[in-house]
Amino acid sequence: MAIGDAANIQARLLRQMPPWFSSGNSIAAAVMSGGASVLALIYGMWVYVVAQTRLATCSGGFLDLFAQDYFGTTLVRRDGQTDAAFKLRIQALLLSEKGTRRGMVKALTILTGNPPKIWEPTTPSDNGGYRTPCMGYGVAGAYASIALGAQCLITANLGTTQAPSNLSGYRTAPAGYSSAGTAYAAASSIGQIAGGITAQDVIDTINLIRPAGVACWVNITNGIVYLASSLGTEDGLSLLTENGSLIYL
Repeated sequence: MAIGDAANIQARLLRQMPPWFSSGNSIAAAVMSGGASVLALIYGMWVYVVAQTRLATCSGGFLDLFAQDYFGTTLVRRDGQTDAAFKLRIQALLLSEKGTRRGMVKALTILTGNPPKIWEPTTPSDNGGYRTPCMGYGVAGAYASIALGAQCLITANLGTTQAPSNLSGYRTAPAGYSSAGTAYAAASSIGQIAGGITAQDVIDTINLIRPAGVACWVNITNGIVYLASSLGTEDGLSLLTENGSLIYL
């Protein structure tokens, strides 16, 4: 019995009955159960509505309404995108600092879970200088140019993503053209398949944060982890280690 369910509300109603009704009165319990069921339904609806008033607990269509209220048509859910991924996009832009490097770092960190690397060709702290402790060949620093003003290079990491599972690879027994166990999965579409953050989400966030007139050159990395599948030979035999364990890719 949990707070707000039919049994809990029925017990509360029975406690309010006059003392001449015995605690084991089956007729009174049956009458109260009907009202308790209705009240439990109303209570469940109230709990759901309260959750939709805050971004942290908002879900489903109410999350889309939240985004529409604050961003209009600028930020919409992508096909197949989960509530969790869409909520990250909203959080990255809601009350975000616009037009600054700090704002860009914060927004992309919230979106992807990883801080981006940003390099500005005209910023001394990014490039270093001769006879300074922050520069060395192959170690630190970069070649700067005042001819590359109002530009920056951003490297965003989408994080570890799982590729589709239960798909066979080349040279494994279940695989073959036009067979059920084989399909093409492009690395660029892995995030979209999983309903998570995609490269386009990163681009959209950058465009909403960057200052007007500033060009952002973007490199997006994605650490893809393929779900374990055993390796096999062309004739379908599984490859084993010396102790008899399957070898996984």
